[in-house]
Amino acid sequence: MDSHSRVPLLEGYLTKFSFFKRVWKKRWFVLTDLGVEYYQFRPPPGDSSVPRKGQIPHVGALIEIADEIKLGRPYGFTLTSKSGLCIQLGLSYPSWMNVSPHGSDSCCQRR
Repeated sequence: MDSHSRVPLLEGYLTKFSFFKRVWKKRWFVLTDLGVEYYQFRPPPGDSSVPRKGQIPHVGALIEIADEIKLGRPYGFTLTSKSGLCIQLGLSYPSWMNVSPHGSDSCCQRR
């Protein structure tokens, strides 16, 4: 998936759980028509040289709303790729929970 040539549908900060370090980390996420990708920091506009930390294509992906008690974050969800890569995401409020590319969202930036 290479969305550097794609226009983002939605982008903004989410917190991602690091299974390796067992902590939550703030990451810049970008939703495109091909999938979700994330970066350590928000890349400057138009700068495609910033390396991605990870990505999950939409095809075959599973999105599940997570139990707040189990996840330890309100408004959390898991995103699992067809190949089995799983990321857990947490929100401070439900900004990405009802995302529609045609709706409005005050937390994240639409392009």
